[in-house]
Amino acid sequence: MSTPTLQKALLLQEKLGDLVLSSGFPVPSPGPDEVLVKVHSVALNPIDWKIQKYGVVVNTFPAVLGVDIAGEIMKLGHSVEGLGVGDRVDFSWAHTVEASTLASRNTLWQIVKTLAKIPPNLSYDEASTIPATLGTAFIAFYQLSLMGYAPAIQLAKTVWSLGATHVLDRAVPLTKTNIATITSAPVKVAFDAIGTEETQKTGLEVSATSGHLLGIKVIFPIANKTLPQHIAFMRELWAKIGPFVEDGDVKPLRVEILSGGLNGVPEGLQRLEVGKVSGVKLVAHPQDVIA
Repeated sequence: MSTPTLQKALLLQEKLGDLVLSSGFPVPSPGPDEVLVKVHSVALNPIDWKIQKYGVVVNTFPAVLGVDIAGEIMKLGHSVEGLGVGDRVDFSWAHTVEASTLASRNTLWQIVKTLAKIPPNLSYDEASTIPATLGTAFIAFYQLSLMGYAPAIQLAKTVWSLGATHVLDRAVPLTKTNIATITSAPVKVAFDAIGTEETQKTGLEVSATSGHLLGIKVIFPIANKTLPQHIAFMRELWAKIGPFVEDGDVKPLRVEILSGGLNGVPEGLQRLEVGKVSGVKLVAHPQDVIA
């Protein structure tokens, strides 16, 4: 499989700037423990529009957004074992300060210890919906374990086996009164993986006085696998994602494909920002980009 030297990419040109399509973005080379991946599907996340609108997380420009990736291995680093060119893989990309190592483009490199082979029963689109959502939940479970609860993998399996007990309308304000119609027990832990002023206030309101709010002051569950405190247990998670998915313990989200490849991303991010996306993951195909 030949490796191009340049690729198309959707660039955030400057902090708080516009997204601009470029056709001359360099293709990276994998290091010893890395692989070069041709991106087939990239799923959109709220963090993508927040980076653009609020100027957070990324500090070097031009930058490329996108964290949920599924694709095909094009090239192996010389120390890589257990993977081959052509293998289908998915992973969550960590935003860094280096523009050349970010994600929504045709190819990128990835450390092999934090990716998983895609099972044959999953498409690239389905696989791209899993990494960030699963990673965020897993990190929160891990942080619970630091507070004296069971280990993260055990907690995750317990939650998946039990399933959700109630579904609440997110358009209806969540209050202690609403919660009281479900249970009389105090809310000991609230997960806030959104991090807005509204969700933080809600978590504080519904939590018991002695409870913990994951996401504000106590713990913020962000799925960044490059943080020193996350490296070891994120590698533990990624070693198990393939079997979890193949066995049906982890299921992909429903998918809506954006038309026009990367050209459809700005409109998709706007829909996420104004709350017009529900129950599906927006997915773009970089290879379908319109010149």
